Amino acid sequence: MSYELKSALSKVGPTPMKFGVYKGPKGVQVLITPAAPTPLLIKDMITSTGSDKSILNGKCFKEESKIIFASKAGENAVQVTAAMKAHATGIAYELRPLVGDDEESTDTTHTGQEGQPQGQVHGQVGQTGQQNTTTTQTTNRPGIGQQGGTQNRPWPPTPQPRTGQPIPNTQGRTGQPNPNTQGRTVPPTPNPQGRTVPPTPNPQGRTVPPTPNPQGRTVPPPNPNPQGRTVPPPNPNPQGRTVPPPNPNPQGRTVPPPNPNPQGRTVPPPNPGQQGGTQNRPWPPTPQNRTGQPIPNTQGRTVPPNPNTQGRTVPPTPNTQGRTVPPNPNPQGRGVPPNPNPQGQGGQQNGGQRQPKDGGQVISQRANSSLQKANNTARTLAQNAFSPQKVQTATTQLATTPVTVDRKVLAKKTSQFKKQGLDKQYIGGAKKPEDKKKREAQVKAERKSAANIAKAMKKASGKKVTPKQLDALELALQQGVDNYNVRLQESVKEAKAKLLRATDDLELEADVAKAEGRPFDSSLLDQAIQEAKDQLENTVSGPEGTRLAETMDAQLETQLRKNAKLIADLTAAVKTAETDKSEKNLKAVRDLARQYRKLFSDHADGYDKLPGRSRPQAIVDQEKAAEEILQDAEASLFEKVQTRLGPPPWDAQKQDEGNELMDRSREIMAKDVLKNGKVSRPSGGSSEVLVLKNAQDKVQFAFKSAKGESSMMGLPKGGGAIREAVTSKVTDAILQQTGFDFGFPKSTIATIGGTTGALVEGIDGKLLPASNELAPEDVATTAVFQDSVPGKQLQKTIFAGLATGNFLDLKWDNVFFEGDGAQMNARPFDAGASFLPNDAIQLQLYGLGRGTPKVGADLLTNAEGKPTKGASEPMDAELVEAMLKIDTNALEKVIDDEVQRHANTGLDKALDDDSKKNGIKCLAALQTILRAHQQDTQPPSLADIMKEVQIEILKLFPKKK
Repeated sequence: MSYELKSALSKVGPTPMKFGVYKGPKGVQVLITPAAPTPLLIKDMITSTGSDKSILNGKCFKEESKIIFASKAGENAVQVTAAMKAHATGIAYELRPLVGDDEESTDTTHTGQEGQPQGQVHGQVGQTGQQNTTTTQTTNRPGIGQQGGTQNRPWPPTPQPRTGQPIPNTQGRTGQPNPNTQGRTVPPTPNPQGRTVPPTPNPQGRTVPPTPNPQGRTVPPPNPNPQGRTVPPPNPNPQGRTVPPPNPNPQGRTVPPPNPNPQGRTVPPPNPGQQGGTQNRPWPPTPQNRTGQPIPNTQGRTVPPNPNTQGRTVPPTPNTQGRTVPPNPNPQGRGVPPNPNPQGQGGQQNGGQRQPKDGGQVISQRANSSLQKANNTARTLAQNAFSPQKVQTATTQLATTPVTVDRKVLAKKTSQFKKQGLDKQYIGGAKKPEDKKKREAQVKAERKSAANIAKAMKKASGKKVTPKQLDALELALQQGVDNYNVRLQESVKEAKAKLLRATDDLELEADVAKAEGRPFDSSLLDQAIQEAKDQLENTVSGPEGTRLAETMDAQLETQLRKNAKLIADLTAAVKTAETDKSEKNLKAVRDLARQYRKLFSDHADGYDKLPGRSRPQAIVDQEKAAEEILQDAEASLFEKVQTRLGPPPWDAQKQDEGNELMDRSREIMAKDVLKNGKVSRPSGGSSEVLVLKNAQDKVQFAFKSAKGESSMMGLPKGGGAIREAVTSKVTDAILQQTGFDFGFPKSTIATIGGTTGALVEGIDGKLLPASNELAPEDVATTAVFQDSVPGKQLQKTIFAGLATGNFLDLKWDNVFFEGDGAQMNARPFDAGASFLPNDAIQLQLYGLGRGTPKVGADLLTNAEGKPTKGASEPMDAELVEAMLKIDTNALEKVIDDEVQRHANTGLDKALDDDSKKNGIKCLAALQTILRAHQQDTQPPSLADIMKEVQIEILKLFPKKK
């Protein structure tokens, strides 16, 4: 039996197999084998391709539902795509590069090319449009402290006293020349971790004499090491810390007389630290160790009247802030400069001392700004609202019911399908017997619907039409819409698939031609694309599309006839508001106008599924009239309510009404941009999004329709919208509690164009493409940018996700970056994976064919698959302190209140109690991890914390049997 690629792919599992790409005059093929290819297989390659030499070798394995082809990057990698297109269409796959070395080579057996060393496989450019993941093979890692110099000691530190006694600790770190249970020895030769501890200074500037203490550290004589850190004689104080004499060491760290200032801190002039300048405060982030007094804090640490180990001097004359500014900064740059930190996050400086940001004041300032902008727009609208001329126009329009459909013609539409042979053609187009039976049943259902519509229309066309007759007609039309839509969407799907195939073929052929250095003639493929477009247009504008569209028009007309009383009440309310614009009257107009406007929403949704087909102008005019009445009522009401409530902050009695006012302010501004600005629909993404720009082409809002959501997490419609609003409210609450701003965009629930969804603040900043959309030539420059992101900004972005239960969607393309370098500010967005229900978590962690479940911290690696530099920087003390201040009980109430506030939209059902609890569980687990590090003398890195987060998440959400 000859070799078949699809058959070979079905045998690929998590264990890597070898693959080789063969290309010859007859074509291209991928040969997948567990070992050396047999002569028979080589013969098959000659038969199918005309060549016995492989042009590319690598590793092939299955990850989730995709086949991964990992090889050395090069132009020949595109031939894998060509082979998959030719022999294995429909199978998801992905190309990845091999980086690094391993003992086993990728291939030494395929003829024509020597094997390449196997290495770490990293996600890069996905060929299927699916989200990439990163797979890293475990290798012997170098000693901690050799990657950026951020860690110079075994990690994590143990809680044993740090004395100079040779007592082994419970972790098995004895310092003896034999390996302990952790595999870390301290002999004078390299240990299994690759760390040598000779009796001379190591690269980190620490000497390790032959008698280690329980932490594996010795106390050398009081001579400065290469880092300028002196270690006095082994005479530890009660805490196991030695106290050097009050002479300045080579780093300029002096020990003044024991007369500390009230804060126990000095403030050197601005000098960016050699550790990246991301930390302006000591570790651990607890207030207890910031004194110069010998009083033990709650962590069980005493601080003698000598300077602390942070290298901060305590001169005898404190300033008004309790801090002095010595003339020489210390070389470590760990001072607190007297100007605001470059990140502008979490607080401001005052006289050299950081003052915590008043979160409540910040929120009130932002609310005031939003209200003022909305009020300017509302005032303009309200000036002409309910004028005699506008009231006359509105009442005239309301009295008109648009009739766009000839009932008799509509009743005959389906019979024409039979006469013209369209039904026979539809049934005969089935490729399988079972498909033919389905189509026969479909035609039968359509004919029954047509008969029911004709019967109901006849009864509802008399002079006296009862509500019962209108109900029967509406039901018959709805069934007709549902049945007719089945056949039409089949045809639309087929036409779209044909168009997609033609486009993919064009792109593939262009890539192959470019790789081979030859010109590319696109004329034939251009013709195929045009044919696919014509087929799609003919489907929508032909008999199938016309029958469906006219049935939807008749359905809307029937709904308007049924709601005659609603229209009459709205007309009366508009006339009343003309003479008395009280809040009561304006609310009546608003509520009635909302109901009337909603009648047009389903009709608009139906036409959205008919690309290229326009709605009847009479219906569009009627809808515009309804929208204008609603807009005038909302603008006038907003102005009155704002005047009554006054500016924020509001007291508890006014807060609920104030929250509604804030939502309306953003909705008013968005509708104004929608009317007078620019609107676009970005390509890509799984959900329907409108981007609203002002006249200056600046993004003001993004509107995510609830009905247009397509969640990868299996959430119901509206699940994404409510999560955006709740996450925004939670980050506001954290800002109010702690003074720390995560920068998450303000998001509220709004109704735009009759559709409810999430209205998200627009952000101007750099947005990186998704990993599967990154062009190969952009990988290197993207990695450089990612490595330039300060550690604090990475920490803030990931912690913003973890604070709301988002541990699966922490990706580079879910962050906007404002500014560059040290001034860069990260703005995380997209809360679609926050507050997930149990089923979604189980699916994402353990389903989808995954191997070992992973927390989705894509931000820990750059585009080249290497650890991000910022991930190895020490944790920021300000951020950690803020995280530990968060009151999870208070947050639970914030979440409940926000969800219940949107019960009138039905979105409250899209976020259940388990989802709320899961978000709080994730935050509490992170707080537990951070508290465990409060006694560490050196802060852990983000990478260290995320390893522990991975363990805790799997404990919180174990796999269900």
